Amino acid sequence: MKRLLCSLLLAASTQAALVTTVTCSAGGLVPPVTYPGSCSLFANNPSFPGVPGDPNRPGLLGYRVTASVGRGKMETHVVSGGWGPQATPVPVAAEASARFTDTVTFPGTGLATLRVTLAVRKTAVDIGGDFGFFVNGIGRGALLNSGNPFELRFSDHDFSITRGVPIALGWSAYTASNADHYNVTGSGIEFSVAGYHAFGMNGEQLNITGIGEDGALYQSIFSPGDLTTGPVLSPAVPEPGPRTLLLLGGSLFLLLWRWRLRRGLKGQSLVNVPAANGYGIGSPRCEA
Repeated sequence: MKRLLCSLLLAASTQAALVTTVTCSAGGLVPPVTYPGSCSLFANNPSFPGVPGDPNRPGLLGYRVTASVGRGKMETHVVSGGWGPQATPVPVAAEASARFTDTVTFPGTGLATLRVTLAVRKTAVDIGGDFGFFVNGIGRGALLNSGNPFELRFSDHDFSITRGVPIALGWSAYTASNADHYNVTGSGIEFSVAGYHAFGMNGEQLNITGIGEDGALYQSIFSPGDLTTGPVLSPAVPEPGPRTLLLLGGSLFLLLWRWRLRRGLKGQSLVNVPAANGYGIGSPRCEA
């Protein structure tokens, strides 16, 4: 839990790269509304409005829609009521999303493994949501619905990175709910990046700190006695330089020239013929 709170503070310090969106809609009765933090739609059926202030005549609910997204938490709740004289059920929907991105550079050189620990917990009875992390376009999703979904669950996810080279990393979260025919539905999750740990090419621990584009710190710190190791990575094959390409091209030309020479001499024999200087030399002559 301590790691979860620390990660929430980290996310709060990099709000410039955090985008949140919520949308509420009610069956076309009103245009869908979209806001960055929260939205709400509510109305009674105009054909059965009830009597204001009389708890015994509350009227018939038309719809109720709410969605919110905050620091490490998002929820949606929808209630489908009736509309018009026939009290036709109103289809309602709500969704919430958040996406965080940053460009981070970890010091050093060579390949490394960045292990990201995700924490997630379901907060609604009906539906949870999705939470995942990505590095340079490669994503990994957190585990949510296995076991007790209301229990805070941690999962580790490994990404290959190159030290000294900026990488694009971030996370995304999403939840939504919809209802019709007088249904009630709710969704929600709590989520966080609980920690970062880096490992070298041989799986050794790296106590290093990455720096984001806004100065945010991504610390990889191992506690004393922690014997965790990472995967052993194969070294990257370097791209050939101009000198290597020149040597390869020369070797290929030599092999091709020798092959054509042999092909041209096939079916010929060397015959000694007198030369003007008195020495015999080999001269090619075709034989039948």
